[in-house]
Amino acid sequence: MDYNYFIEAATGDGKDSKETRRLLADCFADVSTKIDCLHCPGDPLHMADDALRNQSLDGPIVEFGCFQGGMSCKLSKVASILGRKMMIFDSFAGLRENGTYETFPTIPQMLGTFRKGQFACGRDVVEENLRLHGAHEVCELIEGPIEQTIQQAEIEPSLVFIDVDIVSTALCVIKKMWPRIQNRKLFTHEACIKGYMEQVCDKNWWWLFFRTEVPRLGSEEWGTEFGLPGSVCLNYFLKP
Repeated sequence: MDYNYFIEAATGDGKDSKETRRLLADCFADVSTKIDCLHCPGDPLHMADDALRNQSLDGPIVEFGCFQGGMSCKLSKVASILGRKMMIFDSFAGLRENGTYETFPTIPQMLGTFRKGQFACGRDVVEENLRLHGAHEVCELIEGPIEQTIQQAEIEPSLVFIDVDIVSTALCVIKKMWPRIQNRKLFTHEACIKGYMEQVCDKNWWWLFFRTEVPRLGSEEWGTEFGLPGSVCLNYFLKP
């Protein structure tokens, strides 16, 4: 998804106008020049499109894993326009373990490593970025290991974005959030990582916890192999 498509896709219903979408698109582009954003430009557009199309929902927008808060700033602007809260879960200590990853062969090959402590960023930095470039007033930052802090999250979110890199953490989030999400999509940001998607899409895991087959992926809906249009990393699980 590119900026023009995002803007022209406005439904004209309520707050979902071309003017609102153009304002958000310009804001997203500006944030990307101010903060180190480790996501594709199309990622926030897909999620903003979903939020605007489901503007009648009233639950918070929830992000798991924020790094420096680039996506937090973008999604907080969406939350502010829609009159929602935004909850940001992060340890602010970076990854808790080492690991390796390999991307799918349909994109330029990468073999890399995750390092313990990688993507660490102080909470004060994220809060300052939110004040300068986002909508800090609608945000709540929940600090600590996500596997622990999520257990107290008795919420029914309108949108969930997972960017935690570690499979076990992602599964913990899905287990808690999947029955609670109000919209039909649960967004995840590691679609290009082979081991990640293979484990998160394990049919036995889904059957064990939810007595269901693996939900359809957004890439199938769009006719692409892994990520969504304009993104190599973003995907979503689609509720039936």
